Amino acid sequence: MAGSFSDLILSDLFTFYVGTGEKKEVVRVHSRAIAATCDYMKNLIEGDMKEAHDRTAKQDVELEEFLRFVEYAYRGDFTAPSYILEERSAQAEVLVADVAQSPPAEVIPPAPTPPIWGQAVVEAADDAPVAADGGWGDWGVSTKKKKKEKKVKSKVDLFRTEEFNKRYYLLDAGPQMGFAPASNSAPEENFTPVFLAYARLYCFAEMRLIHGLKASTLHKLHFALSSFTLYPERIGDVVELARYTYENTPNRRADGTVDELRNLVVDYVACESAEIGKSNAFKELLEEGGEFVSDLWNVVSKHVI
Repeated sequence: MAGSFSDLILSDLFTFYVGTGEKKEVVRVHSRAIAATCDYMKNLIEGDMKEAHDRTAKQDVELEEFLRFVEYAYRGDFTAPSYILEERSAQAEVLVADVAQSPPAEVIPPAPTPPIWGQAVVEAADDAPVAADGGWGDWGVSTKKKKKEKKVKSKVDLFRTEEFNKRYYLLDAGPQMGFAPASNSAPEENFTPVFLAYARLYCFAEMRLIHGLKASTLHKLHFALSSFTLYPERIGDVVELARYTYENTPNRRADGTVDELRNLVVDYVACESAEIGKSNAFKELLEEGGEFVSDLWNVVSKHVI
């Protein structure tokens, strides 16, 4: 169980040598921050293993993958991976030029921008109560009038309280803004590195039983896929995700249970099969065989037969 932040940050440093090749990058982290993530890391750092005695250990994973895990250990979340912006094709440039030369359309005034959730909206109150007692207080005011004023004041207080509670200062989501998965808006945005980053981190968490990190990667990948615009040029991104997933996750269990990442990916492919099925890259993936084909058929057949 994780201790307080002060316990984590004041703990001794543990050194990891990270990388998949001969050259390893040195990553030094606070031991208790990493040990708190799972039993595997706890035994590695605080147990009877040689690594715990030497205060060093090797991790044969990509550096970016391990650094996302470290960020999760410290912050409880990790920064979303970025896509690669490819160069536009000549055909796309021609289409853009045609649009630029076309006569401008009628300009329609934009609708008023709705306030951001929680943001205070301050408007001038023309009917705001104005003191009319000339500085004499309640002298000479009838009881009936005082009760009426008291009721009005209650409404004003309620209004002020509601407006005060609506104030929101982190208009750009602040430090957590980078945690949200990105969405694509153009066919030149290559999301293969985004999808594979989530898949790799899932496999890292699955092997070490880091349940919170595993759930977080599934959640973010699901969001990325559900908001993904499937341009014909980007079908290959999904194909690469499916290929990596089925090459690096456990096969179907004896009781028929499918790995969670496989289940997510194959469900998405089934949902978009009408478009993905047109791709030669997808046909090549099917020709490779394996459990991907049978898992996909199990999903699709439920809605076909």
